[in-house]
Amino acid sequence: MFELGKLSSGHAAQLAGRTRAEFFESRRRSGRDPVSIFNYDPEEAADELRRDVETLRNLPDAE
Repeated sequence: MFELGKLSSGHAAQLAGRTRAEFFESRRRSGRDPVSIFNYDPEEAADELRRDVETLRNLPDAE
């Protein structure tokens, strides 16, 4: 269900009786990677990154 996007990583870990870190580590060890630990689709992540870069560009120079 997690792989299908029907269950969050937190809920999947809870059902597995593990922490999120343990859940992702067990997935990595079992060869099920690549698994994103973020719940963003690629376009959403790219949009957020563009906004963050723009924010950084608009900050006053720190001395």
